[in-house]
Amino acid sequence: MTLWRSGTYVITGGEKRPGAKITIAKDRMVVLTLRGVTADRLILQSNVNLRLDLKEISALQTLEMRQGSVLTLTSGGAMTIAEVARPADTSTEANTKVFITGGSLDNLNATANNGKVEVNNLLTQTFAASTRNGRISLANTSALSITAQAQNGDVKLDHTASPYFYCTATNASVVGTVTGRGAEYGLNLTADSGRVTLTDANDDSFAIRSSAPVQQNLGAAQSFTANASNGNVNLEFVQ
Repeated sequence: MTLWRSGTYVITGGEKRPGAKITIAKDRMVVLTLRGVTADRLILQSNVNLRLDLKEISALQTLEMRQGSVLTLTSGGAMTIAEVARPADTSTEANTKVFITGGSLDNLNATANNGKVEVNNLLTQTFAASTRNGRISLANTSALSITAQAQNGDVKLDHTASPYFYCTATNASVVGTVTGRGAEYGLNLTADSGRVTLTDANDDSFAIRSSAPVQQNLGAAQSFTANASNGNVNLEFVQ
């Protein structure tokens, strides 16, 4: 199905049909409500502004976001997205930006080649993202587990909350602010050719500055693992 015009639409799901997909034509502004929809692919063509309203649990194998497309998730139901992808013919950073803001997801697995992943104000059960030649940015986001693996790009956290972090940055750094208390995390941190710097805005006694790997409090219920190759690990814990 293709939505050719800007406007408000409601799609009701059913049993998954192989190859089922929803396409939104380029340069459109759409408010879309999904009610228990299961589909192989949701395609946002170039410069689409989509506000997605989830009334019931939906499932999507691939979310394809083309140049300039933006997705805003509203509160309500939840969705499982197996993969966020860009078309194979997009090769510049500007064309491979995955930008998701707002709302709630069951699980999010985002990939971007020669580009970046940016997520803001999102609540999800599990978050996993990988990039090549681009950064991963998480702002005001909460998840039960966060995995972020960036090659030639930073992993940047901004008031991000999770009991489990696994972050790697190749030829780049892991930086930002983590919502929580540093003393309550088990830490396994490495900064090859760089430094590990940790502080807690609410605990002056918690401060780590080291050029060697840091392993501390490994039996804690919460954990933060970070590996920066040719970069730094620089984090501040905040409330």
